[in-house]
Amino acid sequence: MRILEESPSVRDALTVMFEQTVDVLQERELFKECFIVKSAVEQAPLDPEIARIVDTSTALLEDAHYRALLRAREQGELPAAWPDGKLEPLARYPHHTRMSLVFTARSGVDRETLRDIARVTLSVLDAGA
Repeated sequence: MRILEESPSVRDALTVMFEQTVDVLQERELFKECFIVKSAVEQAPLDPEIARIVDTSTALLEDAHYRALLRAREQGELPAAWPDGKLEPLARYPHHTRMSLVFTARSGVDRETLRDIARVTLSVLDAGA
């Protein structure tokens, strides 16, 4: 999540994150190595240790998104219509969308469909609460 912290533009950082996700999901060799989501869904309910790792990872990613969204609002990249109480649910959205992209890619959809999903996700930022 370094990109969220280091990029001057949070919006640009999120765009790059989604572009990189789509690229990885379209690269078959890299995609084969993308096991965390599969493990999260299949093993976490059965294995407390995996559940703990997944929960910790998810919390860290959601927190990184939350801090980035606060910064985006301060910089004017996020409409003021997103009040503090709505930023936490919004911070969950990019992370869980990226997870869902993995499953969507596994179904065999093309790059443009994955990009469309990413674009719609980013458009939510402009809408406000």
